[in-house]
Amino acid sequence: MQTTGNSEPSIIKKVLEVFQAHQASGTPLRSGDFGLPSAGKFADGALDGIMYYHLGTPEGELPEEAAKGLQLASDGDIAGAGKVLEAYFDNSESIHTTLEIADAVSRTIQEKQQELDFHNLYKLAVSLLMYSGNVECVKFALLLLEFTDMGTKEVHDMVRILSTCGEFTLFCCFSMCYWEDRAAALADAAQINQGWGRIFAIQFMNREDLKSNPILARWLLFEGCKNDVAPVYSAAKIAELIDLPLLLTDSAMTAEDFRACRDLIAVLLEEEPMAGLSSFEGSVQADILHGFLLQIGRISPEEAEYRLLNRLYEYVQDNPSGMEEETAEGIALRIRRLMDTEEGKRAVRRMLGEKEAFALAGDMGIDCTEQIYNALKLDFVGFSRYAARLYNRESSRRMVLKLACDKLPVEAMKEKKADEEMSLEEMMVFFCLKDLLKELGDYPGSGEELVLHALDMEAADCRAAALALVEDWKENGYRVSAAIEAKL
Repeated sequence: MQTTGNSEPSIIKKVLEVFQAHQASGTPLRSGDFGLPSAGKFADGALDGIMYYHLGTPEGELPEEAAKGLQLASDGDIAGAGKVLEAYFDNSESIHTTLEIADAVSRTIQEKQQELDFHNLYKLAVSLLMYSGNVECVKFALLLLEFTDMGTKEVHDMVRILSTCGEFTLFCCFSMCYWEDRAAALADAAQINQGWGRIFAIQFMNREDLKSNPILARWLLFEGCKNDVAPVYSAAKIAELIDLPLLLTDSAMTAEDFRACRDLIAVLLEEEPMAGLSSFEGSVQADILHGFLLQIGRISPEEAEYRLLNRLYEYVQDNPSGMEEETAEGIALRIRRLMDTEEGKRAVRRMLGEKEAFALAGDMGIDCTEQIYNALKLDFVGFSRYAARLYNRESSRRMVLKLACDKLPVEAMKEKKADEEMSLEEMMVFFCLKDLLKELGDYPGSGEELVLHALDMEAADCRAAALALVEDWKENGYRVSAAIEAKL
């Protein structure tokens, strides 16, 4: 019997109807197919996904209305509890989500486990699952099942149905990860979803799940990253689940498996909006890269491999998360050797034409002065990391530093105060200038015009960077100009 006053059709009925229609037609489920009332312009699961992966769930006490709903249910007033929760989540003046109170619900249930009637809480969960037309109430019910699940087939079937919709998959996983057949349940949820639901289901998997379902490992390698959100959300988790470093040591790896590993590594290198390869310890990163280079050495690389080698080269040059310097240098050397073939050099030249591979080309002895300079003219800040590669020759150094004065908004930069807030774009401009100055220590007197500008800048410690450079020049016996001396 329906226990709430909500006149909306039940969520479980909506989801089941859509799921059955897609099964009958053979078409894949996509975000938005379920037409949920709370989704609005967001994809199913997106708001929860952003909080779960980026913002974190807020700390704090359980809101009074939610606490009242739990207590009413525990006392046996299931209908009253349902109405209180419906009113709380339906509040038009303030948006409430289940995920933002999930930690508080969990903490309250654990702290009051001697006082609460878990059987009655289970009744509330089942009632909301069966009858509620409120999306957040259904999530709340799924959250309760994490603590009250009685293991009945009927309830598990409802959870499986809801897990097909990305808006609910995360909360279904909270419960499903305790099931005896968790591996199958998580695999089904991951495979049927195309968006956030796939990401959530994969996140809850562990290596034991793959042992009980070996086919799942191959699916993860070949299909797991293919979602409608961003592949990198699942890339590191998949690499961990399938033990990518060990997989890459297989001397009998098939070409098909190699390409799948290559594509996974390419996703790991994206690093946005989630950390990919850099999320692993330095030694694990090194094992993945060494294994990949070992496999490449066994094949005849094609364009995709050459392009990935270039991205790997850029990655180890930056070394964003603590690989030992000697290890990173060793990997860079192996990449240069792999590229040091006629076909490899042709690939590098093709990439240079697309404003790529500047670091790799320069370190391989391929002259790319013109290509770097043209890229800097097009987007000075965007390509400034390569500017110092033109410092070796005086003529090209002068050209780059003159271009910096022309391209950087130096007058606007001088107006910024030291404590003034800046946009990310503005900060990038200041970082660009400081990097240019840092690399001029070996070239006393070069770029004096740029130094003069920097000495007039309070923001982002640019003046401090310019002063440090001038002091370095003086220690090397260079006599600075009167114009610079006047600003010291």
